[in-house]
Formats: sequence, structure tokens, C-alpha cells
Amino acid sequence: MISKDEIIKDLKVKLSKSRFEHTLSVAKKAIELGKKFSLDEETCELAGLLHDCAKGNEKYYEEKYSDEFNELLSRDENRQYENPFLKHCLLGMIVAKEKYKISDVEILNAIKEHTTGSLHMTDLAKVLYLADKTEDNRDYDGVDEIRKISMINMDQAIVLSLNNTIMYLIEKNRTIAPESIELRNFLLGGIGERD
Repeated sequence: MISKDEIIKDLKVKLSKSRFEHTLSVAKKAIELGKKFSLDEETCELAGLLHDCAKGNEKYYEEKYSDEFNELLSRDENRQYENPFLKHCLLGMIVAKEKYKISDVEILNAIKEHTTGSLHMTDLAKVLYLADKTEDNRDYDGVDEIRKISMINMDQAIVLSLNNTIMYLIEKNRTIAPESIELRNFLLGGIGERD
């Protein structure tokens, strides 16, 4: 694995200024959430740093890692990543593994799932998902409530975030990843059973 300092230095060059600032803020929020839910802080930080490592450079990385990307994309469970808004998630997993030498499967899967979620999310993936949606620079209707709930119950916070995202996508007449709907329904079932 490449050192954290080297990763940060490289991301500063590869990402736009605003994307790099977002990345640092997500890493900070991931540490905060990880602490709250007794996860390894360094692992949370690393996932946060690398979650958008392919963002803004999708075309370059798609060509550079075309064999692996196309092979993964051909699997039914990865079809959603054909969507241009989601491509960076699958590419990010590949870039984290190949370029930044991350071998931790949990980090790699968290990067892949950080935008849509999945039924197979680990606590690390949930932390990364919520850190991305609630980092301190995020400002959208409902974010304060999602932030508050994320420090109490990650599943409930994810449902709130998914509700927000799904409504936004409907308003913009954009497709909704089936994984997001499945995750929302699954979590709602679980939350209902615990109430």
C-alpha cells in the first residue's frame, strides 16, 4: 500500500480543487463516524480519502484499466455502473486497488458502494456512504437531520439520505439505481421490526 501522505499528495494533483477539499472533508467525517461506531479510524480515513479517487478522470481510468473495468461491468451486479454518474464508483475501486495498492476488500467494496449503497454494506461502507453525504461542506435540504441521525443510527440515517436522493433523482427525471431502492426497502423493514 502507498502511504497516506503519498495518497494525499497524488490526489491533490489529480482531483479538482473542490473535489480534493470534499475528499479531505469526507475523510474527516469518516473518522468521526468511525469513532462513534468503534471502527478502525485509519481504515475509515483511507476509505474517505479514496472514495472519489477516479472522479473527474473517468475517461482516463476507463481506458487505462479497460480490461478489468469491462470485465467487472459485464457482471449483472455491476450493470448500474454503466450510468455516467456512477462510473466513478466502480473505477474508484479499481484505481484504489491498482494504483494505490489497497488490498483490503472491505475498503474496496465501500468505495464501490459509496453512492448507491448495497444490501451487502459493512459498517465501514455505511460510514463512508454517510460521510460522503454529510461532510461539513455539504449544504442541501435535510442534511442537518441526516447528520444528527447518522451519529445515533446509521441505518435510519441511510434511509433518510436515500429518501432525499431518490426524490432528487425523480425531480431531475434521472434513473435510480435498483440497489438503492432494495437497500431502502431492506432497511425500512429492519427499522420497522426494531421499533
